Amino acid sequence: MKRRIYIGFTVIMLLLLLIGCVRRVEPPTVPEKPDGEIKVPAEALLEMLPTETGDQYFYNGFAEYGHIQQIDRIDEEEGKRIYHVVGMVDDPSGGEATGDFTLEMQYVVDGEKITEKILQGQKLPHKIPELEVLRLPLEEGNQWEQKMLINGTEETLKAEIESVDIDPQDKRDTYTVVYTVPMAGMPNDTYKEIRTYKKGVGLYHFESTLGKEYDFMFNYTLGLIEKKQQ
Repeated sequence: MKRRIYIGFTVIMLLLLLIGCVRRVEPPTVPEKPDGEIKVPAEALLEMLPTETGDQYFYNGFAEYGHIQQIDRIDEEEGKRIYHVVGMVDDPSGGEATGDFTLEMQYVVDGEKITEKILQGQKLPHKIPELEVLRLPLEEGNQWEQKMLINGTEETLKAEIESVDIDPQDKRDTYTVVYTVPMAGMPNDTYKEIRTYKKGVGLYHFESTLGKEYDFMFNYTLGLIEKKQQ
């Protein structure tokens, strides 16, 4: 009887020793990927555009040109704020001219730039359908480039913030940007735009080359902002 107890005790001890020698293998832990930094629209760029929808902006300029536009709505997407702009280009013929005078465009603001996208603008005198109009930093001398197709050929548009000033009337900061891109039919085969953006207003003044036969530039300027009725 004692022998059986001894044998049983020995077996139990051996089992305990074996169990103690076997390590539990934990599954390898996969390090969690750090969440990618969520970019947000740059505050300095958002401050360049209006914040209210429904206000009407009246532009007028060379050769009785004029158009009216307003921010229809503002959408938020991941890392972007999109301003949907609608409007109408003036018809100086009183309805006799052909073509579509409606205007539809977007301003897309991200963490680096503001991009103007022309969705509908047959009569709008802008020749670049998608243009990076402003880039950080908003400092005099800041330069950037943008690849684009001009008449089926890839060209490089060059932009520079030529000056940063303060409007003496309303004390708002203004940024004048010069854009140039190779384009046939233009003086020196180069198309040129000069735009002035005003803080809290957006586009304030616009100039562009017309063609080789012209020694002056087309232009228009913001003349009136009509606030929507509350």
